[in-house]
Amino acid sequence: MNPPTAAQGAIGVTAPSEGGGRSSDADEDVLDGVVGSQSERALSPIDKAKAMRIIPDLIRRLPNDSLAVTYIGGVKVDMGNELEPQTAAEPPRVVILGQRGHFYTLCMVDLDAPSASKPKHRAWLHWLVVNIPALEVE
Repeated sequence: MNPPTAAQGAIGVTAPSEGGGRSSDADEDVLDGVVGSQSERALSPIDKAKAMRIIPDLIRRLPNDSLAVTYIGGVKVDMGNELEPQTAAEPPRVVILGQRGHFYTLCMVDLDAPSASKPKHRAWLHWLVVNIPALEVE
């Protein structure tokens, strides 16, 4: 199976229970950067996630913690933006502002690869990083 040709995925972060371990339903969180139309960008984050089927296809709810993902050249991942494959070819800089003692899991997925109109591969996992400590916010 070949990977999708466009970086149109969701970038998510989950927050496990304090000290790591398996997360509970209440702790499952995600932020995302996904393809969206101009009208979708005017929606609230939760409405965007529902319109793009991130909720409920990938997660149950949006997170409380903050996540910033930036690629080389200052390209930021944000709800509703599309990334060209060459932009997302190198690992991004990721900053998670969360709670002391919590560890996070970050994944980049494409929920309908290669496109929403032709989801041949359906969900595609681009990459997964686990046990990321949060930067503390005082």
